[in-house]
Amino acid sequence: MSTGAGKGTPVVNIDVKRAIQPVELSPRELFIATFAVGPILPPNAVILLAGEDAVPRLRHAVGRFQQLHAWAGMNPRLEYEPWFVIAGGIHKPPRWHGAEELRSQVIASGISSIRILIDAVATNTHEQAVNVLDIAVERDWTSLMLVASAYHMPRAYLTFLHELKVRALDHEILLQAAAVDHTPWWEAPDGMDTQRIDLLALELGKIEAYSDVASYEDGLTYLHHWEGVWPERKGVA
Repeated sequence: MSTGAGKGTPVVNIDVKRAIQPVELSPRELFIATFAVGPILPPNAVILLAGEDAVPRLRHAVGRFQQLHAWAGMNPRLEYEPWFVIAGGIHKPPRWHGAEELRSQVIASGISSIRILIDAVATNTHEQAVNVLDIAVERDWTSLMLVASAYHMPRAYLTFLHELKVRALDHEILLQAAAVDHTPWWEAPDGMDTQRIDLLALELGKIEAYSDVASYEDGLTYLHHWEGVWPERKGVA
């Protein structure tokens, strides 16, 4: 033990490496900590998952698309231009907003209608995954940027991954999570009474209960694979 200079305060010299032991993390903790900051490729499409919390989701998706559009303009040699896909057919405002209504708002934001595709049929997250991946396969897309509320993103991501695995496309298409930022956790989305922080707990419960959602272990395996191969494909649309 030594004392602080001039103050007589005891200072204990601790061997930090011995005193601190790593915490054992569960697959859920590891996945939630890593999936939203995984490998990045210029996506073929920004996927706006319509439904709850639509106003901040729309804002965030439009912002991401505009960033990609600007990047494409600075890199003309890549001949890259993203698409904007809106998925979700339920329209019962103020809680749910469907693709048809959101399409007009996306156009009003300045995005060309010729770059917008919609799925106005899906009524849940699994159907959104099925219908969006149908579009992706038809167009030979290899990278999708999912835009959803932060509380919904873990389940949305694992639902899309489950459908990729069903189609044996989990090594062919990269999912990128673009959760909506700057939305208050201790407030409820429009038309709802439940705070987003409690909706997160509900969504994590659905991951455990639903059969059409990939496991956290599957999510980690998927991220590990793409982290290994993405540098070879960086800059390829």
